[in-house]
Amino acid sequence: MKIIYIIFFMILNLLVFSFLTGKVKINSSLKALLIVFLSAIVFLHFSDYLRLSSNEVFLILLTFSLTPIALTLLGKIAIRFAVKTNNSIKEHFIFKMFNFMINYIIYILITVFQIVTLIKD
Repeated sequence: MKIIYIIFFMILNLLVFSFLTGKVKINSSLKALLIVFLSAIVFLHFSDYLRLSSNEVFLILLTFSLTPIALTLLGKIAIRFAVKTNNSIKEHFIFKMFNFMINYIIYILITVFQIVTLIKD
C-alpha cells in the first residue's frame, strides 16, 4: 500500500517539475495517462478503498507537492524586483544558486520528506 502512495507522490512531483521548469519533456498522451492515474488514486483514497493514513496526512503531503508552484511564482516576483533594482544581479552567484535551489533542491527535499513520512506512518 505504501508503495502506491510513494509512486503517486513521485509522479505528482515529476509532473509539477516538468510543468514548472520544462527540463523534463513528457509526451502529452503519457501526461494524460499519468493525470488519470493520479486522479484515480485520489478518488480511491477519499472513497476509503485505498487508505494508508488519515486524510490530514494525505492533504499535507499533497500540499507539499504543490508548494513549488507558489515558490516559483514568488521567486519570479523576487527576481523581477531584484533585476529592476540592480540589472547586474543576473550574473551574481546568489541568483544562480537561487535558481538551482528552486529548480532542483526543493523537489528533492519534498520527495524525501514525503517518502519518509509515508514509510514512518
